[in-house]
Amino acid sequence: MFWIWIVKLKIGFEGAINCPEVENSVSACINSARDLSRHLANAGIQQAQELSTATKQGLELVSSIRQQALMSDIDRLHHTSNAFQDSIDHILEVCKLLRHVAVSETLQVSAKFTEINLRVYGPQVITAAKTLAAYPGSKIAQENLEVFADMYQWLVSDVTTIVKDVLEASQAKPEKQVYMSLPRPGKHGTTSKPLKAVRLDTEEQEKIAKSGLEMKLITSEMDAETDKWQESNTQVEAVRKFPPCVFSEIIVNEQN
Repeated sequence: MFWIWIVKLKIGFEGAINCPEVENSVSACINSARDLSRHLANAGIQQAQELSTATKQGLELVSSIRQQALMSDIDRLHHTSNAFQDSIDHILEVCKLLRHVAVSETLQVSAKFTEINLRVYGPQVITAAKTLAAYPGSKIAQENLEVFADMYQWLVSDVTTIVKDVLEASQAKPEKQVYMSLPRPGKHGTTSKPLKAVRLDTEEQEKIAKSGLEMKLITSEMDAETDKWQESNTQVEAVRKFPPCVFSEIIVNEQN
């Protein structure tokens, strides 16, 4: 019974493959996916071009958060912190779009890590500001806020850089790959000729022998010097193993 069901299912698939309605449906799905991908790319590029306004607004909000935290203005700080969080969320969404729009794997990885860093360290500005507002006289809380505010500026700079790189890569035309044909042997000087043995005269042989003897002497001197270093190191290690009382006695004897 099971094999009969399998045969029927196979016949149904074969009939569907030859059905023009199925082919039209598959083609329509592929075209829709391409259109969706194109719209996504256009939306990402448009959002990236307008990102400068969001980053500028975020930096202004950070400046306001600093002042409100120093003044312990809790109500205004709460309102500004919410606006700042909305700004971070907007930039994060743009980073997600950039990750899908990026034409190279390097840009995709850069956009992903920029998004992660902004997601982790961006909200720390709000936490540090609330801590300073609760303890306005704390120097540590103030320095902590300054650190995270500066870090947010660096993160915004990273976002601006990755946006610029993605836009330039998306607008650049792909270069055509040129495949060079392999050289044929025996032409264009690519085939190396076999080397011929050359007989040396007596004077050149003596020079080579003399150079070899000098190298051997230099090597022997280096080996002897190395043995001295090893012997010295052995003595140093032996001295290091002396107990502290021995060093105390030595110092006392030198003072006497």
